[in-house]
Amino acid sequence: MTCVDTSAMVKLYYPEPESERVSAWVRAQDHALLYSRLHELELRIALALKVFRGELEPDGQAEIARTLADDLSANVLTQPILDWETVFSEAVRLSGAHTPGIGSRSLDLLHVAAAVVCGSRGFLTFDERQRTLAVAAG
Repeated sequence: MTCVDTSAMVKLYYPEPESERVSAWVRAQDHALLYSRLHELELRIALALKVFRGELEPDGQAEIARTLADDLSANVLTQPILDWETVFSEAVRLSGAHTPGIGSRSLDLLHVAAAVVCGSRGFLTFDERQRTLAVAAG
């Protein structure tokens, strides 16, 4: 599986700058995208904020939710059962090893830790610190 951070995942379901680039990258992958409960929470919040700001109609938000459900059913997205204790332990380890030099934030650490725990084969992000952390984590 491959991991994309939430900001990149939003671009898959809502048109933003770089959406075409993200879509092309995802199409080139030969395996499912990790869709953790953290992705689910952050994506729901991001879309709800778009509704709040008037960028997205509630019907559009509902359509995106249906598309997400379809992608889960089709194994475009995979939602493995993660042991969050292990994910948090990995995030703490990554933080100790890399935050002083990178400036990693908690949610970035959790996304990268989830990818590590799941054995992700790749990681797509537009955040430079998160990218540096993902590279450092392997």
